[in-house]
Amino acid sequence: MNLVPIENKNAILEDPFFTQEVEGVVKNIAGKVATKYGEDLCGSYLVISGLAQILKFMDPRGKTVLDLGCGTINSFYNNSEFRTFEPWLARALHEYGANAVGVDLGSLSSEEFRGYSLDLRDPKALDFLADGSVDAACAFSLFDSPTANGTGYKMAQSQKGREYMDELMTGGPTLFQTLVPQLKRVLKPGAPFIYESLGIR
Repeated sequence: MNLVPIENKNAILEDPFFTQEVEGVVKNIAGKVATKYGEDLCGSYLVISGLAQILKFMDPRGKTVLDLGCGTINSFYNNSEFRTFEPWLARALHEYGANAVGVDLGSLSSEEFRGYSLDLRDPKALDFLADGSVDAACAFSLFDSPTANGTGYKMAQSQKGREYMDELMTGGPTLFQTLVPQLKRVLKPGAPFIYESLGIR
């Protein structure tokens, strides 16, 4: 496994890799996703930056790409005007021809990509994946998300939120520490795990 921490996924837009050709590819996919799921400025921006990050390491078409904390339409933080936490990148990967696999706490049953509603704090959360079956994994905005780390107000009022905060207070393993051993198993040798490192404790 190749750990690829990035401080800000949007920095790719200033990277020399982000040529006009790459920009054209990701904007084309962002446009298709917007047409299918409804125009959303934040969603389009997440598709452009996230897909560009993955393209820097590989062509995902025909490959299995795991999107951890992919988002869900029933997130606490989505509403009719603010849809940032929908699974935009997993949708884009599917649209581009990847075998996209999305994992999130919320329901993914209505999505076209392979979606699993799982708690990533569970050390066996990725047991559904075979050894060495994943070509790349990504986690953008997972480790600092209000739902994952239990800091969101509504999540804090829920049982899962309280359990997670109790875990932190008692020195339990962090989400990152829980995921890395699982990713070493499911990723192919040398395959990248591209993750936004903000919020990792």
